[in-house]
Amino acid sequence: MLAPLPDLRYPTTPFEQLARIGGHLFDVDVCVALLPEEPHWMRTIGGLLESEGKVPQRLFGQHSAILIPDTFALDSLRANLLVSKDPGIRFVAHSRLIASDGKSPLDIFLGDREPRTWTNERSSLFGDFLAICNEVLNGGLQERELLDLIEENKQLHRLATVDHLTGLWNRNSILDILDRELERCFRERLPISVIVADLDHFKNVNDQYGHLAGDAVLEEVGRRLRRAVRTYDAVGRIGGEEFLIVMSSCDALVAASVAERIHAVIRSDSMPAGETQVSVTISQGLVTYSGEKRMNPVELFEKADKALYLAKSKGRDGIQRDTDTKSR
Repeated sequence: MLAPLPDLRYPTTPFEQLARIGGHLFDVDVCVALLPEEPHWMRTIGGLLESEGKVPQRLFGQHSAILIPDTFALDSLRANLLVSKDPGIRFVAHSRLIASDGKSPLDIFLGDREPRTWTNERSSLFGDFLAICNEVLNGGLQERELLDLIEENKQLHRLATVDHLTGLWNRNSILDILDRELERCFRERLPISVIVADLDHFKNVNDQYGHLAGDAVLEEVGRRLRRAVRTYDAVGRIGGEEFLIVMSSCDALVAASVAERIHAVIRSDSMPAGETQVSVTISQGLVTYSGEKRMNPVELFEKADKALYLAKSKGRDGIQRDTDTKSR
């Protein structure tokens, strides 16, 4: 019987603290920091990685690691029961850190049930995380210093992934989510819907009331968008007054309902803009992908963007589906 994924009990050692924080920091199902005498089933996958000649080490900061975006890409891993059966590990990152005295190496394993492709920001964050692990291994950090460094890296991670004005995902992060969710929906044959939305005539708000007022409107739009979508949908700001909504396991009917809620919630009440109130509307391009064949995320985004352009050309303040010729 396979060991379960690590639980969330309160960590009692610095290495357990690192593992728990690493799991949250990189949003993975399992993160473990193991000394040589500590057994764990992730070591089996790590052993296969070390013996696989086609998997080179990559440099993350000052430390090297093996990164496997999808274990199904390697025959030796795909045949492993930990990959093909429960728990079904599809993503792996592994680094071995060596103590300054040459003894007691520390193995860092990250694993997830979904394939993952890391951005440059995420790879840089992993390098920082390995540096912290190395400091702990060599006794260079006291517990308070460890917690301060981890908190600092969490803040840096947030800055790298979240739009500072609206609190939504930033462009790189929401496109990463689209890529990952599109792959998952293809693998599981699930529908996925995407909305590209743009505030109408937003330049007029900035010109008439100033950019601070425009920022206040964008903040409120971010709040209303989060309120309109489902709790597990992802909303990102992809530039200026343009937004991307990724809705996994969402067919055309449900997606249309979400788009209608967005339309209603944006135009329902005026928004604070400095010392005044302004009313804005939003145009949306909506596309649903059935999951029957593989599709490039750029292609899906462009379909939604073209539908948005059509909604704009038909008078704005509307919803245009990729598959129909009528605006709402």
